Amino acid sequence: MINRPDNSFRITKSNDLIDEQINRLWVSVTEDDGVTGLARPASPTAMYILGGKGSGKSHLMRYYSFPVQLIRYHENGISVVDGVRKDGYVGIYAQCGGMDSSRFGGKALDEEKWSALFAYYFELWVADKTLSAIETLTEQGLISPETDAAIAEAIAGLLDKQVAQNTSIAGARAFFGEVRRTLDYKANNAAFTDQLDAEILVTGGRLFFGLPRVFCAHIDFLRYAIFVYLLDEFENFYIPDRFI
Repeated sequence: MINRPDNSFRITKSNDLIDEQINRLWVSVTEDDGVTGLARPASPTAMYILGGKGSGKSHLMRYYSFPVQLIRYHENGISVVDGVRKDGYVGIYAQCGGMDSSRFGGKALDEEKWSALFAYYFELWVADKTLSAIETLTEQGLISPETDAAIAEAIAGLLDKQVAQNTSIAGARAFFGEVRRTLDYKANNAAFTDQLDAEILVTGGRLFFGLPRVFCAHIDFLRYAIFVYLLDEFENFYIPDRFI
């Protein structure tokens, strides 16, 4: 009988693990060889990661996410500032299956409206993940109150409609969170109200690309960093009659 080491992921999925376990259970030959070398998270070129269920796609993306980056910095005894400068990227991980995109369709409403609302909601959803990463920097004292307020003002400038001014990154995140909750309510109840009364506050793409530009312009050690969107389970995005 051959004794084989037990596979940690035979039953447990990587999405069931906490960030510390993602980092501890990661195995790579060297940084320049194997999967680690192929991923190249600091590359500006978009990449698709394909593989069967359980092949390690989620583990790979979470390994490059900002919370796990912070763990590695701490273990290696380097500061967040030096770590980000060395890595050259900030990883924004989002598990797309958690959005329940099937809500954004049907209910006897126009599909073009649903498509526009879904694109807007998705952008707000990823923006929350991005703001959460930067909010961590304020909590660690790496962003001054003056810079925090300046970033909040710049974020408000990305919107197509003037809204009540937020004075911090945390305030901006809370604002977008409230917008998403309102959209959740309207999308979930559209089958009963027979209407989709929603207001889109920002042009498509302005949060995806605008937020990183704002952060890089105001935070010195992020000036040359690339914000990498690690969108997991992308195949779960479903719009009636077609998949995204």
